[in-house]
Amino acid sequence: MGPAVLQPDRASEPTEGGESPSNGVAQPEVPGNTRDRLEHFTFAWYTVVMSTFGVSLTMAATLKFEPFATGSGWLNPVIKFTGLSLFFLAMVAFIFITITLLIRFLRYPKTRQPAFKRPREGISAATFLLSLAAMASSGVEYGRLFLPSDIQARLASVLHVAFWVYLGSTFLSSLAQYHWIFTAQDSWRLLTKDLSPGWIMPIFPVMLSGTFAAACVPSLKADQALRVLSAGLVGQGLGMMVAVFFNGAYLTRLVLLGLPHHRQAMFIAVGPPSFTCLALIGLAAEVPRILAELGGGHIYGGIERGFMGLMLTPSKLQVLAAGVKLLAVYASLFLWGLSFWFLGISLVALYPELPEKEFRLSWWSFVFPNVGFVLSTLKMGAALGSDGLSWFRVAMSGLLFLVWLFVFYRCIRGVVKREIVREGRDEDHVEQPAPVPTP
Repeated sequence: MGPAVLQPDRASEPTEGGESPSNGVAQPEVPGNTRDRLEHFTFAWYTVVMSTFGVSLTMAATLKFEPFATGSGWLNPVIKFTGLSLFFLAMVAFIFITITLLIRFLRYPKTRQPAFKRPREGISAATFLLSLAAMASSGVEYGRLFLPSDIQARLASVLHVAFWVYLGSTFLSSLAQYHWIFTAQDSWRLLTKDLSPGWIMPIFPVMLSGTFAAACVPSLKADQALRVLSAGLVGQGLGMMVAVFFNGAYLTRLVLLGLPHHRQAMFIAVGPPSFTCLALIGLAAEVPRILAELGGGHIYGGIERGFMGLMLTPSKLQVLAAGVKLLAVYASLFLWGLSFWFLGISLVALYPELPEKEFRLSWWSFVFPNVGFVLSTLKMGAALGSDGLSWFRVAMSGLLFLVWLFVFYRCIRGVVKREIVREGRDEDHVEQPAPVPTP
């Protein structure tokens, strides 16, 4: 017999009306009151926070581009006001979602463990940590724009501690989440037909430690900056490599089973290479300053040690720093190309229309993974001195804001129309296996 070929299981995919015909019976829509709907309020709501912080961050980054850097034109204050408004909106959303989740867990104690251990819902728990990383990165950028230098200096020590706490907690969280996925009971287990880039979400927060480090390093002393830079690279590399392994399985699934029903989740694949590109260039930009301040040697354990065991002269340090920046730029080029390809594949998959008409929280995947692509494009344009890339990034930033507006509108409409936050429509829903026909 030849090898078995995986076949797509269409029976378990929801219909356009939101019904799940996996058991052959359409589920009736139960209106339910607000309290009943609260039971289905999941961690996936943090994707709203991630996306909003992300768009505000792209606007702050736009202000570094020369045509918008000066305050003489009318666009500069408009971008500042819009970005800062989105930042505070994301802060309010983060507080509201956190309080609502706590109320859910207090009112429905039976949902506590499944929220973390049931793979489909537990994968989205990582969005809480991702929201913290997005909050920190956006806060740093807007702090540099609006806060006086003395307050920024005080916040630098807070960021230093926050980075190490974030790195440790995200690493432990990734171990726990993947352990629960690997040991899930059969009725909760993820299936090959459902494989998507979303399965990398538990490792995503660890990966963003690199971009978090890139935001922290400029405000740290050289010895602290070197440690944060090195640890950030460890986390970024770990997340990127795990994403590479999952993407290999994901592409195999596309070849064998075709496009997934939830096309919006395909955009998550854009995130890992683009955020890694962003982290590499951002961290490498600080290497010349770090090496210059260390002066080729530093005191560690009472002993003078050279950089990486080498005692280098200032001229050699300059050459080394330039080499590190050059390597980072060219390593980032192929990562940027990979993220661009994933973006293209995801966009083409939307043609001629979305197979899913009703809103789901996974629609926010149209926004937050692409934030990394927009920011990395800006970094690549600046590093290569390419005005074309920089203007392309400005256009992408404007388009991303329009997408955010559309998804935000559909999100509010989805709550009002009961397309989400109700039985069978959220990440806490468990599909029942199709009944075995009796002869």
